[in-house]
Amino acid sequence: MAVSVHEKASVQSTVASTTDDSSIHSQVVVDDAWAYLDNHRDASHEDIDLVALRRKIDKRILPLLLIAYTLQFLDKVVYNVN
Repeated sequence: MAVSVHEKASVQSTVASTTDDSSIHSQVVVDDAWAYLDNHRDASHEDIDLVALRRKIDKRILPLLLIAYTLQFLDKVVYNVN
């Protein structure tokens, strides 16, 4: 979900930090993830099925880990043969 330019402008904040004799104003621009979380502060997490979420994440990550470990093993075996 993309955040529009208007929403980004409303999320930007001005931070004033003072030094010994001068005041420095810098504009802090936050990313889309922070803007999304800021707009959904009151969201309830009790409606989320954590078991289903964990299963969905595992279905995405575990095959990648299996491929990575297999390639690493094959690399070590082939390297030791020569």
